[in-house]
Amino acid sequence: MTPGVFEYHRPTTVEDALELLSRFGEDGKVLAGGHSLVPMMKLRLAEPAHLIDITGIADLRGIREEGNEIVIGAGQPAEAAMATCNPAADLRGPVEYRRAMVGEMTRRAIGQALSRAGGN
Repeated sequence: MTPGVFEYHRPTTVEDALELLSRFGEDGKVLAGGHSLVPMMKLRLAEPAHLIDITGIADLRGIREEGNEIVIGAGQPAEAAMATCNPAADLRGPVEYRRAMVGEMTRRAIGQALSRAGGN
C-alpha cells in the first residue's frame, strides 16, 4: 500500500517545529527516523494530515558533555552517536560505554513505543 495524502513540512529550527505542532495539533505527526511511522502510514494505520520532519534541525543533533553527563541530542541518529564516540578514549572504558548506549537505545525504543500507543 501507499500512504494517504499528507502535507510535508521540514522546519529548520526548534521554534518552527513547535509552531507547526501547535498549529496542526493531532493532525500533525513528527518524523524523526521514520522506522515506525512510515510503515504504519503505508498500511494506513496512521494517516496524518501533516508530517513534520525534524531531521533538518541542527540544534537537535550532536553529542556533548555537560558536567558529569553525556547529552545525546534528540535528533542524533543512534548509528551516528555510536560512530562518533570513541569508547577506547572514554575514561569509563568500552564496556561501560556500550552498556550505556544499549540502555539509551532501549529507553529511546520504549519512548517511541509509548508515544505511539495513543493511537497515532
